[in-house]
Amino acid sequence: MTAPIQSRFVQAERVSRRTLAANLLLSAVKLAAGMMFQSAALTADAIHSVSDSISTLGILVGIRIAKQPPDRKHPYGHGRAETVAAKLLALLLLFVGANMAYSGIRSLIIGDFSVPGTAALFVAFLSIVAKEVMYRYTVKTARAIRSRAMLADAWHQRSDALSSAAALCGIVLARMGYPLMDPLVAVVVSVFILRVGWRIFQDVVDELMDAQVEESILESVADAALLVPAVHDVKRLAVHRHGSEYHVDLTVSLAAQTDVAESHSVVHAVGDSIQRALLSSTHVDVHVEPEGLQRDGEGQYRSAEFTGSSRDQTESSDTRNS
Repeated sequence: MTAPIQSRFVQAERVSRRTLAANLLLSAVKLAAGMMFQSAALTADAIHSVSDSISTLGILVGIRIAKQPPDRKHPYGHGRAETVAAKLLALLLLFVGANMAYSGIRSLIIGDFSVPGTAALFVAFLSIVAKEVMYRYTVKTARAIRSRAMLADAWHQRSDALSSAAALCGIVLARMGYPLMDPLVAVVVSVFILRVGWRIFQDVVDELMDAQVEESILESVADAALLVPAVHDVKRLAVHRHGSEYHVDLTVSLAAQTDVAESHSVVHAVGDSIQRALLSSTHVDVHVEPEGLQRDGEGQYRSAEFTGSSRDQTESSDTRNS
């Protein structure tokens, strides 16, 4: 494992441990306040905070497994452990959200209303501030280390801040003489949870199906390959996520007279260039073919498969910029 990737795991574990401790403390405070002051919205919000703790714990376990080196059974490493943890989290969130919606709707139907105490207002406000701080702390690290799992966890913190704001509104309205608003806002909180769970589930499915990454990453990889003088063109390029890592598969064209030994050197040079440009790339598979080769039928290689990556275009761009 390279030093930059090892450093990412260290940062991820440190942030996850701190947010886990903060979430557990906040969950206990909100749950106690919700039961003491009879606030369905605040109790529902506490359950949401518990789900945040579970999600952070799952990501922490996933990170610890993911950082293990490749072995005979897992030659590509254990990076997908984060993805598995995210999938379990998504399913858990969908279950919690559905159960919370059922409880809130049931209270509305049977007319089981209560007016929360004044102290519940302060607890809800404390939750909003704490969750927003945790979101900003987590999202800063997630973007720095390019971790999709941590970024999802950060948005989970933000959704909890939003649900706490909804709970605060419900408490205020209930004390103003609209007690049905408390369970109604609890239903709104459940919608937040269901939305977050569904979004995480969609992202996980994309990763498990090896979906292509965004165009900006493809362009940076192609540009890195074209920095090697012997490379004339990038004919095919596929990049997919593997947990917090990237796996790259590309075909480059070389001069037709290039011998095997030189091609071998070019392959290593291209791999090194890509790994310098994309620090999270752990597997780079480079295929070579003679310049100008086109094959019809299945398995054909054509430069049109990935546009904007030829050396001529890059040199033209450099000329214009100069």
